[in-house]
Amino acid sequence: MEKVFQARQFFIAGVFFLLGAMCSWLWLHTYCSLSVCKRSVGIIYVPSRMFHKIAADKLKDLLCADERFVVAEWHASSSRDEVNIKALCAEALESSVDLLVVMGMRCSRILVDMAREGGYSKPIIFISLNDPVSAGVIAALEKPEGLVTGVTVQILEPTSINPCELLFELKSDVRGVLIPYAVGSTASKEAYVQSLVRYCKSCGVKAKALAIPQNTDPIEAVARVLPAYDTLLYVEGDALAEMAPALGELASQYGVTFFAGSIDGAHTASLTYAPHSENLAWTAYALIKKILVYRQPVAECPVQQLTVDRELILNLDRFKSQGLRSVDVRTVIHSIRSKPALAQVRSHIRVW
Repeated sequence: MEKVFQARQFFIAGVFFLLGAMCSWLWLHTYCSLSVCKRSVGIIYVPSRMFHKIAADKLKDLLCADERFVVAEWHASSSRDEVNIKALCAEALESSVDLLVVMGMRCSRILVDMAREGGYSKPIIFISLNDPVSAGVIAALEKPEGLVTGVTVQILEPTSINPCELLFELKSDVRGVLIPYAVGSTASKEAYVQSLVRYCKSCGVKAKALAIPQNTDPIEAVARVLPAYDTLLYVEGDALAEMAPALGELASQYGVTFFAGSIDGAHTASLTYAPHSENLAWTAYALIKKILVYRQPVAECPVQQLTVDRELILNLDRFKSQGLRSVDVRTVIHSIRSKPALAQVRSHIRVW
């Protein structure tokens, strides 16, 4: 009888233990679902910039599809409006979001400087096409300082295709190339522009690097000298990006070819050669999960420098208005794919 009583006690104790374990599991699951996993991510970007919008939209899609995250947004009116950007950055830093993602090097530089000066502890992830070290955002790619890391693409690497070479392959009668760029760009960007000028001159083509000061209207500056050239080449990836569509319209007015090295100019350029922005969003999403979900310290998350696919966009609507003769698209694509120098764009050609 005593053994039966003890067995019953053990059974009752086991039932209570199982019930307690189940309650604990349910509580932990609910806690993780409602509090631990629901992390907030703030995104700062300029909607008028196509690069910003494509990357931001893709990142929002990824985060919203993941039930562990909620998204807040801050929209800057212009990447050239420093007052507006600073106001948005201050608001974002004071907000309750757990992590901030910022698009573009100019916005990134302002946000990081304000975070350091104010002693904020929010992790920051930047997404940019430019060199963050030359821009002063971080000291080194491998070991970023403090709470800042990000995703960038080395668009000026030696293996990258020369846009002038691509231009000359598609337009054999180029007489002069004007290359505007913003004063204050990174040293690597200015060196890159000068290298393009030297390449053009080595091919017997007149070329000029037009430096545009910060407080100067880029359209007026370009319009003053554009009549002396038949091709406008835009390679700037940040400060002049919002002016890319207007530069394309200006090129159409003067009947010159507009070749854009940024997706921002795709709608008004005859030719655009640019990296895929969505790839950067995927990598930023992976960094967000490492920091917020898996609790990996930001200092252990080096800047991700990607070698992303690039695509050539042929905008047929702009060919005639910008001085290019009517072309057979199949002939152009065949020409690109048959030349070893253009191997990087063989499988990424779009026609608009």
